[in-house]
Amino acid sequence: MSHDTEDMIQLLLRTNKEQEQTIVDLRATIKELRSTIANLNETIDELKRKIFGTSSEKTRRPDPEEGIQAEETVTVVKEHTRTRKKSLSVQICMKPFP
Repeated sequence: MSHDTEDMIQLLLRTNKEQEQTIVDLRATIKELRSTIANLNETIDELKRKIFGTSSEKTRRPDPEEGIQAEETVTVVKEHTRTRKKSLSVQICMKPFP
């Protein structure tokens, strides 16, 4: 019986060491995944700023509290008449029914 007990103890010790190694590996994996998540969140924030943020081409509207006055420019253009063709769907709807 003592031989079986010692074998059982050895088996449990071996299993315990394997589980400890698995825990160490899983903790390392968790650390890597958290780092990856942080990097991806930074990338998402940067892309959101690029897509939805203000661009340098857009000008800032003047704030009256800052004392900046908006300059108005008037441009005179030559008048013209525009003729527009009706779309096909409008032409079909306007035809009388047989």
